Formats: sequence, C-alpha cells, structure tokens
Amino acid sequence: MLNQEEIVRQQNFEKSSRISIERHDTMKLIPLFLRDLSLNSHSLQVKPSVYLREMLLSTDERLEQLVKPLQKQQGNTPFLAEDHKDFRVMPPVVIFQSFTPGKQYNATFTVRNTSESSKFLSLDIKPNKLFSVTYLSKVCTRLAPGISLHFLVKFSPQSEQDCGYIVSLATENQPVRVPVLGLGPRPLVNFPDFVDLKQTLVKVPCSKSFYVKNIGQVPAAFSMMCEKPFSVTPEKIILDVGKIAMITIHFEADVVDDYFRHMTVRFETGEEMSVELTSSSKNGKIWLDTSEVYFEDTYMGLTKQKKVTLYNDSEVTIKFSWLKFGTAQEDLNELNKLKEGFKFVKVNETLRCNKLEYNDVIHENDHARVYSRICNDETQLLSTKDLLFSNTNFEIFPMEGVLWP
Repeated sequence: MLNQEEIVRQQNFEKSSRISIERHDTMKLIPLFLRDLSLNSHSLQVKPSVYLREMLLSTDERLEQLVKPLQKQQGNTPFLAEDHKDFRVMPPVVIFQSFTPGKQYNATFTVRNTSESSKFLSLDIKPNKLFSVTYLSKVCTRLAPGISLHFLVKFSPQSEQDCGYIVSLATENQPVRVPVLGLGPRPLVNFPDFVDLKQTLVKVPCSKSFYVKNIGQVPAAFSMMCEKPFSVTPEKIILDVGKIAMITIHFEADVVDDYFRHMTVRFETGEEMSVELTSSSKNGKIWLDTSEVYFEDTYMGLTKQKKVTLYNDSEVTIKFSWLKFGTAQEDLNELNKLKEGFKFVKVNETLRCNKLEYNDVIHENDHARVYSRICNDETQLLSTKDLLFSNTNFEIFPMEGVLWP
C-alpha cells in the first residue's frame, strides 16, 4: 500500500507526463537554437537566413546542435530541463523536427550524477501513442557519482502538428523532468537578409523590388512593417506553398543622411524575421534664380507679374509645389495641428449625439461608428497638398508641377 508521500509523487508524475498538443512558441525557441538564452525573444531580430537554417534542420542535426555549450541566464528556462542539485541532463531538451507522419524517430539523452554520493534514479513511465522512453544502458536504481545513464526516446508522429511530452525520472528528492518537443512545419519564405536602395535626392522617392517564394510545407500568411523613411508594398500577403510574390521597398527621405533601418516580417503564427534596409540621400543641384521677388507700387485693381526660374541640374525628374512654410518641420507641425482639430470635431460630435439620440434619429453606437470613420478617413487624407501657398494679394502659377533634368 502506498504511503502519502508516494501518492503525491505519483500524482505529480502523472500530471507532468501528459502529452501537450499546443503550438510551441518559435520565437522563444530561437535563443535556444542559437545557444544563447540571454537573448530576449521579444526584441530578438532574426535574419531570414538564420530563421530558415534553423527551421530546415533535421532531428539528428538539431540534437547534435543541442549538446553544444549553452550560454544560460539565471534561473529555469522554458523548454529546458529544470536545474537539479544532483543530476545533469544532456541535452537539456529533446526536439524532433522535420518529421513525417507514419515514420519512427529516435533520440537519446543522458542523465549524469553530479553529486558526491550515490543517488536513486528510476524511470517509471507508461508508453503512449506518440512517445516511449527506454533505457539504453544497463538498468540500475542507484547511480554512483560521475556515472551516467542513457535513455532512448522513440517518437511516432501521427500528424504534422506540434506536440510535447515530459519525461519524468523519480529521485530521492524532486524528480528530474526532461522536455520532449515535436515541432511541426513552420512557414518558410526566402526573404533576403539585406536590401540596399540606391542613393537618391532628398524628397525624391526611389524603390527596389524583389521576389520571395514560399519554400515551406504550409501556406504562409504574413505582414511587413518598415521603419521610416522606408515603406513596403504590399503590406500583407498570403502565399501558398511553392508560390512567388513580388515585394517592393520604397524610400523617401526629408533630410540628408545615411539610413539603416529594419523591416519586420511577422507571420500570423507568431514567427518574426528582420530584413536590413539601407539607403542614403543627398541634396540635388536644384535652385531658383532669385531668393526674393520685389514688386513696384501697383494701382488698386491692376496686377503686375514677375518671373522666377527653377532649375533642375540633377539626374532625376522632380515634382515641385509652392507651400506656405519654409521647412519640412513646419509643414509637419501644421499637419499635426490639423489632425488635432479633427479630434475636437470628434468630441463635438459625441456631445451632439445626445440630442440625436433623444430625437430617435440615430443610436449612440451607430453614430460613433459613422463619425469615427469620417474623422479617420479625413486624417489619413491630410498631406502637404493641404498646405499649398495661399494669399489674398499674391498668386503663383503653376502652383505645382514636374521638372525634368
């Protein structure tokens, strides 16, 4: 008959040995794959080549990599065997990947007694339809100092979905738990690590296009986000297996500088890759033949004209417009003021809704959706065209246009 302590140990063992079918967080596994657990999975920037390399490894290649030295942070880490005062597990996690349903895969792990005295260690696990664990070396219940026991894990996948298991080994104190993970196929798209756009003039856009292909086994749905002054089209793509899509990176700078930014590729399943973007901007040889225009006294009701010539001695075609303000920062400040004005309009509409609802014209929620959509649309449509030069006494023609080299 089992005593109370043995019953609790048995309950803990059964709880820890259940099969998990939840999808494993790939971004939390990447630091483990790179053998550096000090990396923060939330701010980790993974190059596409690194991501593809790690996801395309076979089970044997992954296990060979897992036995390499690991730079570990303080405390226990997800997906790794918990630190134990008497035993050391190597590798600290068993991972099966790139597997095919219906086939059997084998992996081994070792448990070594790191204490200075003999310790009790026993494998008491019931086989299940996916995983089974057996001794590889001679079975013994007590392990001498410095001696290791070898175990064989057999994995028989029935589908390509993620799965997990905890191998629990009973000891005199806390059990030794060894995580076993099965990684199903991940979305794989062959993005470049680096995209370099040619140097361009300030406020003159340039772009570069490239093709990507879904080289994985599952459809890939992903979005792309660039740090300014870069942008990307399209921003969202769903790519079936083997299909190709064209991506275009755009660049337009407001000031002269060298730019180093990143584009984040985020899959719907949570994986992320980071593509480096570089470009630079310079001032072009574009000038006016005068910095001021002086008009002589003019009779009321009559007009006078002066001609100003704009020269383009650069190598690109430019677009020009006459604006109210002298710098891009002043333009931006004015646009922000206009956007703030739309917020006040939104507040006024909220107050106006009380009267409309009282007269049974429209419900509060419906009215909120209408004016919120209108305000958002108007805010997005704001551009420098709303800041074109305007004066009651002066007029410029043409107000905007295109100037060839």
